[in-house]
Amino acid sequence: MIKNILFLLPFFLFPGIAVHGYAGIPDSTDQLAAGAGSDLDRVSQLTDYAGRMIEQGYFDIAEKAATQAFELSKTKNIAKGLAWANDDLGLVAQGRGDLTNAMNYFIEGSKIKEDAGD
Repeated sequence: MIKNILFLLPFFLFPGIAVHGYAGIPDSTDQLAAGAGSDLDRVSQLTDYAGRMIEQGYFDIAEKAATQAFELSKTKNIAKGLAWANDDLGLVAQGRGDLTNAMNYFIEGSKIKEDAGD
C-alpha cells in the first residue's frame, strides 16, 4: 500500500511533468522525425506535429517543427512538404497576430501547390 502511494507522490509534487507528457510534446523534433522511413514521411510527421502544436497554442514549438520540415523539403526537393510547411508557418504567424507574414506564407504555399498540380 505504501509503495503505491510513494509511486504517485512525484505526480502530485510535480504536476507540470504529467501535463507536459500528456500534451504529447517530444523532447525534440529530431527525435520525432527519427523514426520515420522516407524523407516525405519525416516531413509529414513534422508538419502534423506542427499542426497539433498550433492547435494547442505552442507556437514556438510549431515554428521549429515547421521550419525543420521546410528545410528538409527544400533540401530534398519535396514540393508537398514545402507547401505543408508554408501553411503551418502561416498558421503560426496568424496565431501570433502577424497577419501580413501569415498571408505571405499562405500565398507561397498556394503557389507551390499550384505548380505541383495539387
